[in-house]
Amino acid sequence: MALLMKLDNVTINKGKFVYSRRIPTDLKHLYPSSKEPFFRCRLRVQQESAELFTEHAALQAAFARLVEDARNGVPEAFGDGGLARYKQMAWSMIDDPRTEREKWEDMRAEAEDLVRSVRGVFADHLGDGGDEERRQIVADDIESNSGDPLLYRAVTQPDAVPPPVTLADAAGVYEKERLGENPSKSARNTFNKIKRRLESSLGPLDSLPLSSLTREHARKVRDDLLKAPKKTGSGILAPTSAQREINSIKSMITVGITEFDLRGQAFNPFEKLPLPASVVKTTQSEWEERDPLPDDVLLAVRERVMTRVRVPELRLIWRLLQATGCRGAEITGLQIDDVFIDSATPHLWVRWNDERQLKTKTSVRPIPLVGDGLAAAKEALKAAYEQRQNVPALFPRYAREGGPDAVSSALMGHLRKETQNPRHVVYSLRHNVKSWLGQSGASERDENRLLGHSEASVGNRYYGGLDDRLRGTRAALEAALALAPEGAWA
Repeated sequence: MALLMKLDNVTINKGKFVYSRRIPTDLKHLYPSSKEPFFRCRLRVQQESAELFTEHAALQAAFARLVEDARNGVPEAFGDGGLARYKQMAWSMIDDPRTEREKWEDMRAEAEDLVRSVRGVFADHLGDGGDEERRQIVADDIESNSGDPLLYRAVTQPDAVPPPVTLADAAGVYEKERLGENPSKSARNTFNKIKRRLESSLGPLDSLPLSSLTREHARKVRDDLLKAPKKTGSGILAPTSAQREINSIKSMITVGITEFDLRGQAFNPFEKLPLPASVVKTTQSEWEERDPLPDDVLLAVRERVMTRVRVPELRLIWRLLQATGCRGAEITGLQIDDVFIDSATPHLWVRWNDERQLKTKTSVRPIPLVGDGLAAAKEALKAAYEQRQNVPALFPRYAREGGPDAVSSALMGHLRKETQNPRHVVYSLRHNVKSWLGQSGASERDENRLLGHSEASVGNRYYGGLDDRLRGTRAALEAALALAPEGAWA
């Protein structure tokens, strides 16, 4: 009884420990063979021990992944076969999570340690056989004790060709080199989702050498993504979402080829992989998927935010979004040192910091502060200093994992009171600024600089001092914001 209190979701059935989790209600339709589907299995370990707790943790993780994959539309998670696969996954996690190449490298290192140890222990008894004799001593010992065959091979064939670099190895080095030791939760979840997409289309990643990848593999992954259900379960993945995942896979394979020195031996089949023409024709750009807020909606939402939103930081964030055209995360992730109100041209810097990453290199940019945007920035700085939390964030409440989503969710609740149009969202404020820039006759260069879009001209990207750039973008932004409806800044 004491044991069951320690282990969630474990019961005793006919004297045996059984792990049992009910499939969430929103996923029941994916498992039609049972009215009340369960993720259930008898534990392999049947006595209280460290191994039992390890197995329980693996099953908990496998169930969480099953639920996440099912909600993300990963086909391998569906049906009774999916339940069986994810149970097996739990035990695979316990047995050995290393790739074949990692196992080989570990065994080679262990083999060399064993061979070196012979030099000291048996130095007086060795003949003239040198290193070969020492290796034979270690090999005989491994064989007589029924040791690991891979270790035996590493001892007797130290120069053997290692297992090929696989997709799993590429994923491992990408995680280490690009995500780092402490990636954000969203970055880690996205990375894991990409790996599961690949596994769903191509099978176990450790069985696919990078040198064997073909265009056919890439097309299969692409076509499976274009048929994958949305996370919500309604409809299929948007082409733009599929393209983002393809870009992530492409980046992972490129890193693998580079870090394992495989140039000339492997190529990236996802390079220049187009979406099918039939899909491209129906694909909308980021700007086509959202509309600017109409004047009446903008005024109504602005009044609602300023009078009914209780959290002061949310009101300030709305004002800065409306007055700069920045993305939500670019504002919520600001630090105190990013705001320069005493400059000749007051401005804020959108740039990388420990709390957030940016969409692209061109997203790093200075944004002039004018009108209500400058007033909101001053109020935000004053509030940050008065709170004295001794943190660098301009908006400490939202400078965390999921902070931008929390801001968007809170503001969307108020926006939806004024409009039910699905093309009207908080991000629409960015479209308002873009629309005003176009109507005011802003140059393409200044528009790109303000919105963080790529500039075609190298000169536009790299030449000109900060003051010159800010003077130009300030004039463009002032002219644009002057086109907002009367009362938009009240």
